[in-house]
Amino acid sequence: MCARRSALCFALAVATALASPCARGAERSASGGVALQTFEEGRKLYVAGQFAPALRSFEASFSVQPSPNTRLYIARCLRGLGKVASASAAFRLAGREAEDRVAATGEQRYVATGKSAALEADQLAARVPRVTLALQGDAPEAAVLAVDGAPLPRVTWGKPLELDPGEHVVELTGPQLAPFRAAITVAEGEAREVKVVARRVAAGRITLRFHARPLGMAATLDGEPVDISSREPSSVVGVGRHRVEVSAPGYAPFVWRGDVADGAASDVAIELRAAPPRADTAASGTPRWLFFSTAGLALVTAGAGGALFAHAAGRDSDEQAKPIAERGDATRENIRAEATVASGLLVGGGVAAVGAVVLAFTTRWGGASRERAPATVSVVPRGLGVGIEGRF
Repeated sequence: MCARRSALCFALAVATALASPCARGAERSASGGVALQTFEEGRKLYVAGQFAPALRSFEASFSVQPSPNTRLYIARCLRGLGKVASASAAFRLAGREAEDRVAATGEQRYVATGKSAALEADQLAARVPRVTLALQGDAPEAAVLAVDGAPLPRVTWGKPLELDPGEHVVELTGPQLAPFRAAITVAEGEAREVKVVARRVAAGRITLRFHARPLGMAATLDGEPVDISSREPSSVVGVGRHRVEVSAPGYAPFVWRGDVADGAASDVAIELRAAPPRADTAASGTPRWLFFSTAGLALVTAGAGGALFAHAAGRDSDEQAKPIAERGDATRENIRAEATVASGLLVGGGVAAVGAVVLAFTTRWGGASRERAPATVSVVPRGLGVGIEGRF
């Protein structure tokens, strides 16, 4: 039985090992079939002069199975759509891909692809517009030069760029730079220079230096939130007057106003102080008249209840002293009602007494008194680390 089971497991393992390459091969074959079918659809559209839908078909085929031949037809569609710069780049890329494929696999059919790509790229070269972006002024390292929203590597600045004919937008942005934007229109075969002006704007710097960082602290600069996660937040600001405001629970707001000159650095030392007691803090609490009224009500109610209960008890004793034949039902009912009322008055007096005790602790007995500042906890920089201090 065990031998039979071992043989079955071995057979299954061999079958799985043999089936896996077949499955992978079938998957590749299916992908290749889709890529070939889409490629043929694109070629029919290309021959019919329908370059836009043909381009979409070739790009779909290339995404499934990249091929130098597909890249070549993509370049031809771009050329047919008038995007000569994009077509020129695609022709050159198709040529390199064909050379790499021949070198890697020895497939000679790609030799003709490489030659066609190189020839058609040379024929198209004269039609490609070339624009040189000449930077005038100093641009900081963080500056970004972009064409149609696409940032350009800094090494390409000042060198001819191949652009498709039509309208383009050149932009230069960066810290302490006035934004530059220019809309240009280029034609086939045109070579031109566009001056990109890097104009520095007058600016200074404000740095916040905190003595402590209470929990819940927040800071704003000219009404905008400041990220206080760094040890000493620093911001580039325009020249002129600025306002810094810092707040934290239990502390008085800190406000700084100052002028910043061009190239100047302003350090704002921030030391928060505990908030003073509110004007109405000392006046808080229940008024004294409420305590005395409640206490008086408790005394009167309890006294009346006690007196009435004593009177009812006396009458009941007198009634019990009489012979049974002389005792009246009406008198007994009257005594019982009187005792019930006395019990209610005693209970009410007790409730009022409890209320008076509570009011004794909440009543405003004296005049204004100095309130303690609320307890606060702060994180304070100390040397290379941090410490914690508090006010309690």
